[in-house]
Amino acid sequence: MKFKDLIGQNNHYLITILIGLDGVKNKLVTKSDEFHTTWKPKDLDSTVNRSRHFAIKATMAWIVDGIDTYFSLCNRKPNLLQDEDFISQLSSADKSVYKKLYVFINNLKLTCPEVFLIDLVITWRNRLVHFLARTPINDELKNNLIQNKQYFIDNYQGLDISLTLENFDKNEVPKFKEITSFIRAAIKLVENIDRELLQKLDNERFYKEVLSEYLSDNFLHKLDKIWSEDQNSRERTLINIYRQYGIIFDPSDSEIIKYSNMTYSDAKQYFT
Repeated sequence: MKFKDLIGQNNHYLITILIGLDGVKNKLVTKSDEFHTTWKPKDLDSTVNRSRHFAIKATMAWIVDGIDTYFSLCNRKPNLLQDEDFISQLSSADKSVYKKLYVFINNLKLTCPEVFLIDLVITWRNRLVHFLARTPINDELKNNLIQNKQYFIDNYQGLDISLTLENFDKNEVPKFKEITSFIRAAIKLVENIDRELLQKLDNERFYKEVLSEYLSDNFLHKLDKIWSEDQNSRERTLINIYRQYGIIFDPSDSEIIKYSNMTYSDAKQYFT
């Protein structure tokens, strides 16, 4: 949910900006008195085109930053990563989004075509944001992208990966169809990672960590507030706490029954 909050509306925002720029280009939009600045472009078409490129570059940067943030959230309490070697590798990747991506790919054995597209996105973003960067992609990645050409056509509104690779090689700014495909690919990649992480998750350990994290701030006050309630009120409170972390329970779920049946002293000992 947090990842979709970060980039889920990017398509809408980008389209809004591009529609506005189209209005500027066709002289349907002019500067209002609200903007207390001088705006008199000498070449309107050039200004619109460069502004369009700026919006797409900003979106590229936002996609990669969103992916990086997602990786960090996976390793923050309550922690979706429970394998110590996985966590150690992620820490060793330091600030490299590219290295973090492959820590997830290798540990989760991800094979979805989106991993190749996001690999390209990260490299392309580095080229666009860092003026002197001209990092090429390796032959293995290029082959993997081309081998999935039909998949991208079928699942990304006719995206021709061969043309995308040509644009990358020419160091061009991604086309509109490409940038919207990159946003969709980022969301689908995260959905795949979520699915794999949840399959490997020790649920009992995770559910305990969720409540421990909630109680960690003002422990005794929150503990007393929950376990001084009657059984039904306690169940509702616990369900609402889990909902804050994106976990949907109802009173019949075993974890809710387990925790709601605890006495105050049992809960204090268990979560300390």
